[in-house]
Amino acid sequence: MARTRSIKPEFWSDEKVGTLSFMERLLFLGMWNFSDDEGLIKASPLYLKAMVFPYDNMKEKDIESAIQNLSSKQLIFCFLQNNQQYAWIIKFRVYQRIDKPQKPINPAPSIQNTKYRTAIFKRDNYLCHICGEITEISTNSNDSNFPTVDHIIPQSKGGNHYPSNLKTACSRCNKRRGNTDLDQFQDDSTNVPRTFIDETETETETETETLVVYSNDFLSFWSEYPKSVKKKAAFKEWKKNKTRPDIEIILKAIREQKKNKTELKCAGQFCPEWPDPERWIKNERWNDELLEIKQGCNGNKSDKTEVWEK
Repeated sequence: MARTRSIKPEFWSDEKVGTLSFMERLLFLGMWNFSDDEGLIKASPLYLKAMVFPYDNMKEKDIESAIQNLSSKQLIFCFLQNNQQYAWIIKFRVYQRIDKPQKPINPAPSIQNTKYRTAIFKRDNYLCHICGEITEISTNSNDSNFPTVDHIIPQSKGGNHYPSNLKTACSRCNKRRGNTDLDQFQDDSTNVPRTFIDETETETETETETLVVYSNDFLSFWSEYPKSVKKKAAFKEWKKNKTRPDIEIILKAIREQKKNKTELKCAGQFCPEWPDPERWIKNERWNDELLEIKQGCNGNKSDKTEVWEK
């Protein structure tokens, strides 16, 4: 049975969604309705034709092509289970709040599937859910910062391989946690990630370093924002602000402002400096309008863009 789902406004301005055809967009929206509470759905063209396009003379080969395009843009992850085609909407739980999740009716992908694990990492923006650090793919899988899949409920305690039970964790945190319950592991103060001390903090603050657990959305903001100072103060303001939009909107605003500043510098116009992240959040600068570029780029970009691009 189809479920009521929420489609947020930023869906329509998402660049990946914007490259889809009308039919592909409609198919994608329909998949949200007919997926289970894990974002999993049977993805055979015949099934989707019957569910999403019951009154249209839609060809199965066109639906197959649309599925492949959605997969290539990493909007869905496709897999086979018992000779049946399934798809997982990768950002499903990011945008859906499931108050009373029902038992999934579709199978989970195999945890041994490398592409499934990679899709988990991308969904989580490669952030370790325990220490909050950005994990990095390297040639050495023994690297302590290498991304791994961590089970919220450990497998030894009945945890499954469904997306909602899987989180990205650096190999260091994953090994330290083992099969310990997550709440118990985080309650142990020796396992709580310590803050990085900003160069702007006083000696007294350094001596009385406090323990702070940063939220994943703030860490996504912090990794994107081009000025990394006063992290604790910024996080305090982040938690205080109750009117901020979804993190995807904030990240999009930062990227657009980076591009705008680069173009201003390139055109030889005045370019205001980035404020401290705390002030940027406090003044809700994600609402700022981009400054007008009054003349064309002079072509000398090479020494002007690296300040703004990370």
